[in-house]
Order: sequence, then structure tokens, then C-alpha cells
Amino acid sequence: MVLGGGGLLVGLAFGIGMHIVMWWMTRHGAPRDVQIALTFAAGYLSFYVANSPCKFSGVISPAVFGLYGAYTSKWGGGAKLEEGGAFDAFWDSLAYVVNATVFFFSGIYIANYMIRYVLFGGGLG
Repeated sequence: MVLGGGGLLVGLAFGIGMHIVMWWMTRHGAPRDVQIALTFAAGYLSFYVANSPCKFSGVISPAVFGLYGAYTSKWGGGAKLEEGGAFDAFWDSLAYVVNATVFFFSGIYIANYMIRYVLFGGGLG
């Protein structure tokens, strides 16, 4: 309960902080690429802070950070961030790469298990 609650609070704190930073960056005309890179860095940083120094859930923190971003329409990034669809394209591409990597290694693991089971007749035990 403490792990999950702490991860939730860390993710929410990073989400609110990101909202303030995006508002400031939009107001001062920061480039779209910088805003996209900052969202990636803040998401990873929320994982690191929750997991390492705070000893909370490092998985829940970036999930809450992302949910807050979706709730506030990309942390209030403004119309410049929406133009051209670069923000959505970046996150869609990143999600594709991560999913492909996870399923690739899952397939390798299952194939390795099946080969050892068939060749050596007893599984991993």
C-alpha cells in the first residue's frame, strides 16, 4: 500500500510539475522538439525518483504521470505541440518499439524453454 501510494504521489507531483513547465515553455515559445524531449525525460525521471531514492513503486509513478498528461491534454502544451502530430508520432513510435522488444524477448524465452523441454525431456527443474 505504501509502495503504490508513494508511486502515485511521485507520479502526480511530476505531472503537476510538468504541467507548470509546459505552461512556461509554451508561453515563452519553446520549440516543439524540446517539449517532446522534456516529456520523455520527465517520465523516466519520475520512474527513477520513485524507484531509487524514495523506494516507492517505479512502475506506478510513470503510469500516473502519463495519465495526468492525458487528463490535462498533454500537460497543457498548447496548440504548437499539437501541430503536425509530432508529439503523438513520437509516443506511438516509442510504444511500438517497446512492445516489439517485449514480445521478441518473450518469444525467445518461450522458444528456449520449449527446446530444452523437448531435447532434455524434463523442463527447467
